[in-house]
Amino acid sequence: IKQLFSPEMLGISGIRTLATSEYRFRPGAYHNGSVWLWDTYLIAQGLDYHGYHGLAYELEKRIRKVIASTKQFPEFIRGDIGSTEPTLNTQIVDVWDEQNQRVNRVEQPPQEVQAWTVGAIVAMTARRHVLGHRAKHPSRRKFENEILKSMESSRHQI
Repeated sequence: IKQLFSPEMLGISGIRTLATSEYRFRPGAYHNGSVWLWDTYLIAQGLDYHGYHGLAYELEKRIRKVIASTKQFPEFIRGDIGSTEPTLNTQIVDVWDEQNQRVNRVEQPPQEVQAWTVGAIVAMTARRHVLGHRAKHPSRRKFENEILKSMESSRHQI
């Protein structure tokens, strides 16, 4: 959980597909640094199931922010470092792979409406109504509060 909520994995829009410290990290790459809203939703669901309701809610807020700011339900969003607003890829970026003698697509715009992103929004809304009353375990609450406080102190790095 600490690693997922570290500045290397957590972006303004959710959990990145690859840590920013990794060699292959590219914030707009399809699976090498972008944020997939469905993956972030599933992580939030697991956190909620295990009693980390505040952390789950934090991820859900980020997903909702993407939807509100882009006015779309994109399959993925950029995982830029230090970004204060969710950002979509707007162009296709192809590079020539000299070793394999072929074009390699490293960035592309996301699909604007993705069913699993819409499904995540619907499920989050329904789940909050059902599980919103669940009590937190004291040791989990303490651990969760430590992470949330560390996120506030490093908010400028996300």
